Amino acid sequence: MINSNEKNKIIRGYLLIGENRDTTFVESIFKNLDDQRISHDYSFKGVSVYQSKMIAIKKISGIPPPKKINYKKDDSIINFYRKWATENNLLDSHRLK
Repeated sequence: MINSNEKNKIIRGYLLIGENRDTTFVESIFKNLDDQRISHDYSFKGVSVYQSKMIAIKKISGIPPPKKINYKKDDSIINFYRKWATENNLLDSHRLK
């Protein structure tokens, strides 16, 4: 699902990853964070691909972000969770900068 070109499949995939707290996909969460396409599907109406990724990492970490996650990319949220993922050996910080 997360490798699809369809935003609804990608969003569904990351939301499932978050629900399952699956740490094997943490690196993929931090790739292509500029994808701010928004779903208009009734299940995910108004949710962006970026937002689904940040919600997934929030659920995986169990830590609330420094500010509210919305559909727009926010570097403070990304850096907050990137630091957490690196400190927990779930992310190679040199590869994703």
